[in-house]
Formats: sequence, C-alpha cells, structure tokens
Amino acid sequence: MGAGVMLCIGMLLIFGASRGGVLDGMVTLNRMVMGGFAGGLGTALLVYANPKARIKVLRIGALCTAILLSIPLFLTEGSTPLGEQNAKKKRVRESVKKIEEAPDLVDLRNRLGTQPLEEEISRLRAEGSTRHAAGIWLRDLREQNRFLIRDYVLRVTGADPQSHYYPRGGGDFLMVVTGITTPMDDLVKFCKPLGDVVMVHSVLPIVEIKVRNENFIENPIDKLSNKADPDFYRLNLAELNSIDLARIEKAVKRLMDSSPKVLRADITQRLIELLAVDEVDFKAEICSALAVWSEVPGTAGTVALKQAAKNVSRDLEVPKEMIALVVKEGITDVISILDKLWQKNPTDWEALYADVGPAAEKELLAHAAINDDGRRRSLVRILGKVGGKDSLQALESMKATATEPELRVLIDNSLAAIRSRISQ
Repeated sequence: MGAGVMLCIGMLLIFGASRGGVLDGMVTLNRMVMGGFAGGLGTALLVYANPKARIKVLRIGALCTAILLSIPLFLTEGSTPLGEQNAKKKRVRESVKKIEEAPDLVDLRNRLGTQPLEEEISRLRAEGSTRHAAGIWLRDLREQNRFLIRDYVLRVTGADPQSHYYPRGGGDFLMVVTGITTPMDDLVKFCKPLGDVVMVHSVLPIVEIKVRNENFIENPIDKLSNKADPDFYRLNLAELNSIDLARIEKAVKRLMDSSPKVLRADITQRLIELLAVDEVDFKAEICSALAVWSEVPGTAGTVALKQAAKNVSRDLEVPKEMIALVVKEGITDVISILDKLWQKNPTDWEALYADVGPAAEKELLAHAAINDDGRRRSLVRILGKVGGKDSLQALESMKATATEPELRVLIDNSLAAIRSRISQ
C-alpha cells in the first residue's frame, strides 16, 4: 500500500500537470506539499510493514520522497493559478476585440482570411512581447517560388522560423511573419524585390504585393557570361539584387573576373551590402570582387574588417581574400587581427602581414623573443620587408643567439634589405 500510494501520486504529478490535466492551476508549492505528504505516508507504511529492515526501508522511502518533491520543480506546465490564466485569456479576448472594432477589417477578413494574423498579434500582445507580427499578402505567387520567398523574408527580417504561409486560392497566399522587430516601412522596402507593392493596409499590418514571378527566373546565361555584351553589367547587377543566394553567388564570381567599366558605384554598394549579411557564405568571393570594383578606399575595407573580427571572436575561418581587401584599402586596424592569424599559421598569413608595410613593425617586434622555429623564420622574413631602424637591433640580437645556419642566413638577408632601404 505504501509503494502504491507513492507510485500513484508520482504518476499524478507527472501526467496531471499539463494544461487541462487534473492538477492544472495548482501552484508548484501545493504540488510539492502533495508529493511530500504522499512520500511521508508511503514511507511510514513501508516501515510498518518491514519491522526487521526499518533502516533500509527508511532510506528507500526518503529517496522516493525526494523524487516526489522534485517532480513539481521540473514539470511546471499548468502551475499558473487559474485566476492568472483567466486574466491572460481575458487580455487576449480584449486585444482581439480591439482589432475587430476596426471598420475596414470585415472587408479585409472576407477577402483574405486574416484570423491567423489577428491571433498571432493578440498572442504577442498578451505575452507582453517586444516583438510583433505582420502579414504579407502575396498575390499571383507561383507555387515553386514559395520557399524561396520564405527564406528571403526570414533572412532579411530575422523572423521566427515558425512564420507560416496560408493559401487563399487563385495563387494568393497570406504569409504571417512573426517575432520581428522590423518597422513597417522597412518591411515594405524588403518586399519590393518580390514585385509591386499594391497597398499597405492600416487596419492590420499587411503589405499587399503583386508578385512578379519573372524576378525569380535567372537571366539568359549567354548574356550574363559575355563581357562584351552591352547588357553584361546591367543584368549581373540585377542578379546581385535577386533574393536567391545561389544566383547572387554566380553573379559575384562573374564580376570578380571582369573590368569595372559600367555601374561601378551601384555594383560596389550592393557587394558591400552582401558582405554584411550573416547568411551569405561566399564572402571570400565578394571580397575578391570588391578588390576589383571598390574605387574609393574605406567603406568596403571597414565592413570586411568587422566581418573578420566577428569570425575571429567566434573562432571561425577568416578568408584570406577578406584580409587582403582590408590591407589593400590601407586600414591599419587589421594588424591586431592579422597578428592573431599569423601566430596560428605563419606560412599562410606571412605575405599579407608583409603587405601591411611599416605600420606592422611595432606589433612584429613584440615577438622578437619567440621560440618557435617556424614563426621565428617567418618573423625575420617579414621584418626584412617592412622593418626599419628598430628592427636592426632586434635582428642583431636574434643573430647573436641563433645556432641554426638557415636562420642566420635569413637574418643576414633581412638586415641587408633593411639597411639598403634605410640608406635610400
């Protein structure tokens, strides 16, 4: 009987704690009291039934009691008092009522079926969320373009992946975009690549779009690849403005191998925008293209430097092309990042470190006492290319303690290069 009491109460605490369950509305403390009482009663019955093994049974009973007391701490669903639940439901109903009072909503609801959006708006309001929901009414959308548009909207708005399509017949869809902080004006701007913005409905946050399905079809490949074609630059810029990342990547690769003759400012600006997008995974190609297209140093290099710093902080790979762009634009703030990369892999980053020029000398001299043979040889070679008077003394000290013939030769070559450069 003692074991049965504890088992039954334990099952009740587990399976009756959910919404609509037997214990729905009972607070956690009361559930723990119930579990503790059942554990105490069950333990007493077990001790009474086993007079010759009371110590052993008492330990088992204490363990079972502890388990019963801990269950309510983990299974907290349904532990909100019924009064609070009713108040929350009341807030949701009041929120829905306010929406329904809008005079133009009946017509919009009849045409579009706005109930899913209204419910999502009410839910977020009732929860006191700082995020909101909005609707995108996509008219004449072809079925095969649905997921492409969904991925694009999630990417540019940072919306909850639970954002959902609701078919409305005749190629019309209502997409409920939830969990966003994007202002309505920005959402309208993001929707422009999808087609023509017909209307922004004020009664509910809904953007009505007449979809241009031809926007999702790649331009003729013969024109996109022919650099002599008059439309080469215009069409590839259109590809850069596509919402399809695969098409954008192919356009970037074509532009990185072309001469910046036409639409240079527009293409450069679009490449810089793409470089700042986290979901883009072809940033090495973008940096290579910017090294060709960027005309005024500064903006592209600054964005590339931020991306490199972000990758280093997350311990992710930093593309060489990204650092090369920053170095090419003469941004010396890259030195601290480049130094970290060089210490991990001197061979891969030696050439770019040397390309920084004399500005890198101070950071490099901090490694003058380095013990690693590979990094020491790399350091000597770099100082030979960028070092000045301060490097002469450091190299002389290294030469005095160097025992490896190859290193001594490298030091002599670097000393000669620095003296030749200083004397000029």
